[in-house]
Amino acid sequence: GVGCQACHGPASGHLEWVQKPDRNAAKGFDVPLHNASQGTIVETCARCHSRRAPLADGFQNNHRFMDDYLPSTLTRELYEIDGKIKDEVFEWGSFTQSKMFAKGVQCTDCHNPHSGELKAPGNGVCLQCHNTAGKPVRPQIDGKGLQAKNYDSPEHHHHEPGSAGAQCTSCHMPGRYYMVNDYRHDHGFTLPDPLHARRIGAPDACQACHRDMPGKELGSKFREWFASELPAKPNASSNPAPRFDDTLWKARNGKPGASRALHLLLADANLPAIRRATLLAELPSYPSPRSAELVALGLKDADPLVRHSAIQALPALVAPPQQVLLLAPLLGDPIRAVRSAAAWQLAQLPPQELASIEPELNKGLAEYEAIQDALAERAEANFNLAMLYERTGRSEQVESALRTALARNENYLPARVTLFQWLEANGRDADARQVLKEGLRLQPTSGLLHHVNGLALVRQGQHAQAMKELREAVRLAPDDDQFRYVLAIALHDGGDLDGACHELEALLQKHPANRAARLALIDYLRESGQFQKVQQFTAELEQQNPDDPSLKRE
Repeated sequence: GVGCQACHGPASGHLEWVQKPDRNAAKGFDVPLHNASQGTIVETCARCHSRRAPLADGFQNNHRFMDDYLPSTLTRELYEIDGKIKDEVFEWGSFTQSKMFAKGVQCTDCHNPHSGELKAPGNGVCLQCHNTAGKPVRPQIDGKGLQAKNYDSPEHHHHEPGSAGAQCTSCHMPGRYYMVNDYRHDHGFTLPDPLHARRIGAPDACQACHRDMPGKELGSKFREWFASELPAKPNASSNPAPRFDDTLWKARNGKPGASRALHLLLADANLPAIRRATLLAELPSYPSPRSAELVALGLKDADPLVRHSAIQALPALVAPPQQVLLLAPLLGDPIRAVRSAAAWQLAQLPPQELASIEPELNKGLAEYEAIQDALAERAEANFNLAMLYERTGRSEQVESALRTALARNENYLPARVTLFQWLEANGRDADARQVLKEGLRLQPTSGLLHHVNGLALVRQGQHAQAMKELREAVRLAPDDDQFRYVLAIALHDGGDLDGACHELEALLQKHPANRAARLALIDYLRESGQFQKVQQFTAELEQQNPDDPSLKRE
């Protein structure tokens, strides 16, 4: 269903040009794309070839990509720990991480834009740049670092010529199947490294093919072949920025040195924007003055995805008055995704903090509301409207918007849970119970609904039944930190200190970067007189983030 106008803009101007053709290279199109910049071409392709959420009902060809869409960062649900494709994320997210993208390569260097086919068979498309001349296919591509060598030879790939292992894509663009039969290549153009991938739990092209070969043996053979081409081990005296995959692995797993690695890598100006945006999202787990400083710098980044990610990270690291000062300029950001995110975040702050920016904020919230109105067929848009109505004093519209969200999708849990809580808070207990009961009927194995039911029973003073429901939520969703954390708090408040400590220790075994759980456990262990364990868990926190503000009271 993709036609000319999807990429080139409205055809009306082109039809007029056909009647009276001239030498205008655009030929009447808004977006000619012939000899267009890399950014224009890649953003045009990204409208379809990215994992994204819409910000409008369709797109405008004269808009930037993030005026009409919000692309995903490298979340753990969508991407592997090293940034390779995992869920169905298409090509944009991996390509914009690549050295190729950084050097100026664009989609149309490899693909015919109209047929989608590669511009050369086999390894030929890669040999356009990676050749014996060491020259890129276009002078606009930065050829610095290209080696003049024969990459299409056994001396390079160490496989039988013509075999699957001799294909550039096999090693540098490993892929996976989607919808059973659609094999899609990762577009990060990465270097395989079996031993390193094994250490951090990432997929590896070599291991994917040589599954019958022991990992250590495979890694040794790989390093024997490619020792000169692998990244050099860091020199302690040079203090280089760490690898992205190492840093993300440390941050998400609470490894020693996690905060230092995040800070060093986020200071690297050469880090791809989507990776900067991804790492900024990890900073709230590692609060410190430096983390707050890096988020503030992210708000001024040249890339809109980084600015958007910094907005999301800011509340956990900066007090409300400072948030207003930092976010207010973004109400006038040139990119709609950034403007609306800034407006929404500011709307969460106490009204007395916002008096100085009220006109600008109201304009931003009006734009945010227009985005949701344009997507009114979606459950999540109606949910967002309900939250906006609540924040802007239109309480009489909240329930209607939440019920509309459920009419769009009866299984959309955020709307159901919020409607339950809204009705309960307004004294309509019978209606609230009916909403929750209906949700449990539709989704009896939802950990979230059992969790919410447990909290409601706590408020009603039905402790035994509440604990049963909170435990059921943990059983149904064992990897959800929040459910186990709340269970631990409930156990503690009910007098079961040992049970609370047990649950928090179990949580930290799976997710050692969970700061809230660690701080609660330290407090509970101190309360129970287990001072040796207090020292252990405090020492681990100090190894993760020596500048954590909680350590100042220890």
